[in-house]
Amino acid sequence: MHSTFLAGAVALACAVAAFPAGATTYHLVDLGKSSQALAINHKGEVAGDAPSGPAAIYVHGEWRTKHDRHHGSLASAIDDEGNAVGQEWDGHRVAYLMYYPRGAKNYGIPMPGGASSGFTYNPVPVGISPDGTRVAGTFKDTVSGEDHCFQWHPGDAVAADIGLPTGYSSCSAYGVNDAGQIVGSLWGIDTIFSAFTWKDGVFTLVGPNGWNGGELTAVNKKGHATGDKGAAAAWYWNGRHLVTIPESGGLKMDFGTAINDRDEIVGWGENPRDLTILKYADGVLVDLVPLIDNADHWDFGSGGGPTGINERGEISGYAYYDDGSGLEYPHGYILVPNE
Repeated sequence: MHSTFLAGAVALACAVAAFPAGATTYHLVDLGKSSQALAINHKGEVAGDAPSGPAAIYVHGEWRTKHDRHHGSLASAIDDEGNAVGQEWDGHRVAYLMYYPRGAKNYGIPMPGGASSGFTYNPVPVGISPDGTRVAGTFKDTVSGEDHCFQWHPGDAVAADIGLPTGYSSCSAYGVNDAGQIVGSLWGIDTIFSAFTWKDGVFTLVGPNGWNGGELTAVNKKGHATGDKGAAAAWYWNGRHLVTIPESGGLKMDFGTAINDRDEIVGWGENPRDLTILKYADGVLVDLVPLIDNADHWDFGSGGGPTGINERGEISGYAYYDDGSGLEYPHGYILVPNE
């Protein structure tokens, strides 16, 4: 009796700890086997790839595919009107950055010097501002062979290389806001890694450089951003100061992957027992998994993670799901706050 009572008390204590007072709870929307949800806009529309494989937008409960011209494709960012950007790659692993306008024909984003985005099967960094007027990303410079960052306004004849600050030879851009502020990461042989913001031709280095340097992966309309310190700790940049998101109650966010205009940050990290998905808002770090009311058979610690958060608090991401076969497959999801 005593051990049963003790076990029940421990379980109750864990449940209380897992549900901070006033914490938002969620219902998970499964987007299908072998899908990915890589970004979400303010309407709750998702960019990613559909279960059938190609780049797609999830709208009104269904995937709408973008027929690719090559070997494979994915959509990695979406604006508030449903225009998306992403990449396609051919059988030789050459990747091409793509623009997927809503209701119109897809076309390649014209890179400086006729460059492709390089040789990869992994998502090439590319983002689009919420108002759809700006695209920023990464391409392989045809002269140096290094990764450079670009900005592009849909409809322009060619994207513009934003250059590099002194001491750096490589640039990766991950996000851009309506004001044209770009965030990402720089690398140089002597300087190693540095997170940066860029606007109107000016680079601002954020935080340390070197092996302790890192990246900024998402930016909101206020110019506030999130990212990580070399995958060791998540960051919050408030436009003036860089703050490491503090550990709390055995929770630690290692990667900050998305931020909304309310400065709510989602990412991936650790709880006392496992890897998990996390949210940081108003100075409070919470484990999202105990707050999901239908999380059975989902494995949030084996890969993927949150990829976006909108102003309604809806969160996109992907994780692994076992449908009862004993095998886990990646599934995209949306976490919808319960009313």
